[in-house]
Amino acid sequence: MAGFVARLSGGAAEFIDMWLHMTTGKNIFYLDKAGQLCFKLAPILPSWLFAKGQFNFRLLGTIEVTYLNSKNKNTYNNGVAPVSYKLTLANNQEVEINKPFIAEPYASQIRERQIKKIVVALA
Repeated sequence: MAGFVARLSGGAAEFIDMWLHMTTGKNIFYLDKAGQLCFKLAPILPSWLFAKGQFNFRLLGTIEVTYLNSKNKNTYNNGVAPVSYKLTLANNQEVEINKPFIAEPYASQIRERQIKKIVVALA
C-alpha cells in the first residue's frame, strides 16, 4: 500500500468543513456575467481571532493567506469585508488589486496554485 489516507470521523470532517467556510466563505470561485472566472474571499470570523490585527491560514494547501483587520472588527454583521488584495506570484512579483474580488488571469492562477501569497485588506 502506498501513501497514507487519514480517516476522519464525522465530527472531524464537519469541523474542517466549518473552518473552511469560516476562513474563505462559501463559494470562492465563480463565473461573472461574461463567463470569466473570478475569486472572492468572504470570511466569517469573529474579531477575537485577529491577533495583532491579522489572521493567517493556508488556502488550497499551498497559498499563504493573511487577512489584515486594522479595525479589529468581525467580518460579518456590518463588520469588515475584503476591499483589496496583494498577490505574490510564483516569480515573487507583487500585484495589487483594489477591488473586493480577483478576476482573470489571477483567479485561474490561484486555482492552479501558481500564487504564493495573498494579503487581504479588510475594511
